Amino acid sequence: TYVSVNLALGMAAIPDVRTVLLDLNQRNPGIAEALGSGSEQRIADLLGGEVAPMDYLRRHGENLAIGFNSEVPPNPAELLQSGSAAEMLDELTGFLTPDVILCDMPPLLEYDDVMAFVPQVDAVLLVADGTRTHTREIARCQQMLEGRTTLLGVVLNRGRVPRGKV
Repeated sequence: TYVSVNLALGMAAIPDVRTVLLDLNQRNPGIAEALGSGSEQRIADLLGGEVAPMDYLRRHGENLAIGFNSEVPPNPAELLQSGSAAEMLDELTGFLTPDVILCDMPPLLEYDDVMAFVPQVDAVLLVADGTRTHTREIARCQQMLEGRTTLLGVVLNRGRVPRGKV
């Protein structure tokens, strides 16, 4: 979430880049909290087609739209692979014509959500926790994504420099 929010804010600082940030981490939503928003929205309503993207998204500055989430639904992976989720992305893209849509997702190795949503994305940026993630887990993620989408790279979050190696 930290990386997603900062990447979105960084892109929003570029005047000609329109960005959308969606909190699709339905297991542990955190974008609203990270941005200090008290937004009480259910991303399941957006993914299920119950709310139109333009009614759901909140503007943050001139060129950043955010889809917050405050609730954990009973069927996150199913919602992400639904036809209504694909239609929502088409509608959102057609209306806003964003340059980038960033989707904060739960851990790839813990849940099926990312793999359920991969057909809807152009690429994945893998974020690894430097205090917990092992290289074999990153390799496993790469294998899972291979042939399904482009892996942009791996971001090491919470990395630590060994003592005496500064």
